Amino acid sequence: MYQVQFIWVGKTQEVYLRTGIDNYLSKIKHYVSVECLEIKPANYSQGNQALWRKKETQTILKKIVPSESIIVLDEQGDQKSSLQLAQKLEQLKETEYKQVNFVIGGAFGLDLPLFKRASFLSLSSMTYTHQMVRLLLLEQVYRAFTIINKESYHH
Repeated sequence: MYQVQFIWVGKTQEVYLRTGIDNYLSKIKHYVSVECLEIKPANYSQGNQALWRKKETQTILKKIVPSESIIVLDEQGDQKSSLQLAQKLEQLKETEYKQVNFVIGGAFGLDLPLFKRASFLSLSSMTYTHQMVRLLLLEQVYRAFTIINKESYHH
């Protein structure tokens, strides 16, 4: 069985979101090994946006083995239905990838070296806070695993 890793920049500040995130991480653990990494944001009081993106991207890339799959959440990414996301995860499970990494960048996005290795996913054409996207992503990944396992959560 492969593993799923969620990587995002910054801590989840809102208690209600943290509670939801912990709840869905616990549920996902019934299907796969799961880890969540919160990357410390760059020092936004020094430098510029390009430097901040570069630093955060470098930190993220250090947490990912080159042979692992990377799915970046990005507003320009592919919008998939819950069924399509389940199919994508099922396909990745049957490849050489031992780990799937879902990445949510910081306030100023991510840098090109990560984009070259990743596929892209958009949860919606609407704009959400980065903290809310974390919870929405986890719920959709949980839903995908219930679909894969033919459970009744998704109807």
